[in-house]
Amino acid sequence: MKQAAGQPRILKISDKITLLAESAPHCVSSAIYWWVGCGSRHESPALNGATHLAEHMFFKGTSQHSAEELSFLFERFGGDVNAFTERELTCFHAWVPAEKTELALNLLAEMLFDSLFTKEDFTKERAVVVEELKGYEDSPDEVFQDGLLDTPWSEGRSLGRRIGGFARDVKRLSGEDLLRHVEDRFLRSPMAIGIVTPLEPGEVARLLRAALARVAKMRFGRLAFERARRPSFEKARFTARPRAVSRVTSFDTDQVHVGVLFSAPSIRHRDEPSMTALSNLLGGGSSSALFRTLREDKGLTYSAHTTYQTFVDTGLLSIQFATNPRKWEEALEAASEVCHRFARGIGESELEMARGQLLGSTQLGFESIHGRAEMYGRQWLLMGRIYSLKESLKEIRELTVKGISRFAHGLAATPCLYLLGPLRARDMNKAWKAWEAGASAHR
Repeated sequence: MKQAAGQPRILKISDKITLLAESAPHCVSSAIYWWVGCGSRHESPALNGATHLAEHMFFKGTSQHSAEELSFLFERFGGDVNAFTERELTCFHAWVPAEKTELALNLLAEMLFDSLFTKEDFTKERAVVVEELKGYEDSPDEVFQDGLLDTPWSEGRSLGRRIGGFARDVKRLSGEDLLRHVEDRFLRSPMAIGIVTPLEPGEVARLLRAALARVAKMRFGRLAFERARRPSFEKARFTARPRAVSRVTSFDTDQVHVGVLFSAPSIRHRDEPSMTALSNLLGGGSSSALFRTLREDKGLTYSAHTTYQTFVDTGLLSIQFATNPRKWEEALEAASEVCHRFARGIGESELEMARGQLLGSTQLGFESIHGRAEMYGRQWLLMGRIYSLKESLKEIRELTVKGISRFAHGLAATPCLYLLGPLRARDMNKAWKAWEAGASAHR
């Protein structure tokens, strides 16, 4: 029987590694996403930035191939390989012509389980990462995004730390610290490999097992077959006293960046689709309430949007916009008005809009082999299961006015506020006055 798109075959490769393989006969390429269940959230404060630095180091050469040879082997036939670090996961991904799938799996396994981590490479790559981080620290947009996630937690502050750490912290990391983190935590974490390919799942499993057998006696090869150990982390709790953690960051910029933060469901919460729908209605595009009010009606900002971020134990809904230093209070008052209007509930027309948006975007997401391959491993490690397209669409069709309104009522709660720009700490009092002024319009 043919597998439908979005329905991978789940194959246990070892006690640590799960393969999630979808056969797509119409494709001519393979999209491979090799996920490791360890991210920046799993670091101690002294090791902040170690996972991101390790991600870089896995590309610096193995006992079999130099860094230049690894790049050449992927790129000589038009392939691509890269990686990224998140707060709860790290991903190594490749896109290759189908006939090069075996080579790609061999090289990814080799990079993970046989990287050299030489002192010379560590010193150079640490310097490279420090320059990368300095670039972020000079950017108001990047500093704002970091501050948004760092602001609201009264417990579990590791969730809010910068993924790459700060340049000053990474400078203090030693090669021994990094290697200990890689061997004791990173490579002992569970792994999941999502792949969409014209090859049959059984053939992919055979190729992957052969790749792992090849690295078994290499530097970290034994760890591919040991039982996985999920890394520990501090559980996060949204503060019960938001005014105590709302804050201002003074930054020399021509705009004031404003963030309004609310507690939200985790990725595992059964009502997560309702929160996603609310986020889209509030600030998910040019038809959303915040965009229409702040930009189209009042001309206060170029862009106003929401972001709904989910983690295994919590979530965060953030409203974000940037505006003229003389107009940020007016913009914040207008955003408060929108939130408090939504807090009274939504109607059938808004439900149909949210449902239509999510149905379409979900179908479009499943259209991409990269989107599906990336999703499989992420869902498996964070949720312990895979949601098919049919299941996802069913959840969206079952959204109700009552379900979405239940979360909308939470917009009347006191949020956390985060401001960045040419401001001082005392400007937070102005922010609260603006927020209360917007709230009073709907009392």
